[in-house]
Amino acid sequence: APTPLAPTPLAPTPLAPTPPAPPGCAASSLGPSGPFGEVSSEEESEDNVLLRSLRYSAEQIEAHHAARELLDAEEALLNAAEDGLRNDAECHEAQTRLLEAAHRDGDLDAYTRGLRAALVRKEEEARRLRAALDRYEAKCVDEDTARRSVRGGVNLGLILSSAV
Repeated sequence: APTPLAPTPLAPTPLAPTPPAPPGCAASSLGPSGPFGEVSSEEESEDNVLLRSLRYSAEQIEAHHAARELLDAEEALLNAAEDGLRNDAECHEAQTRLLEAAHRDGDLDAYTRGLRAALVRKEEEARRLRAALDRYEAKCVDEDTARRSVRGGVNLGLILSSAV
């Protein structure tokens, strides 16, 4: 069970079902991937170390959690951008093949079906990237707020010298 210091879990935004991608246009590997903000037993142990050995305050631990969540959001944003670029390149190649086939064979029905599926895939990819960007920006605000709420500081010089 989360402690009072643990951040409130965020529910992933449900996304509409994605139609199948046209041939050569891969589905994104990025999507809602579990709850955000859960505190693992390893993180709880780290919090106990921070409390005992470094004498972190509740505000400092909250700022530490916010910084960790910001790093996670940053990684998710960069992964979403990379996935989007990779998918765009694959979709571009697939659309080029569809267009060439339409010119060659005159089958505009196949072209329009493939084009529609590619456009839906691009819209879905843009929604995922926008969601990752929104989450990152929200975590920037959360981290800044948590950092500003810290009163005083930890004197690492005293702690490090006593450890020697």
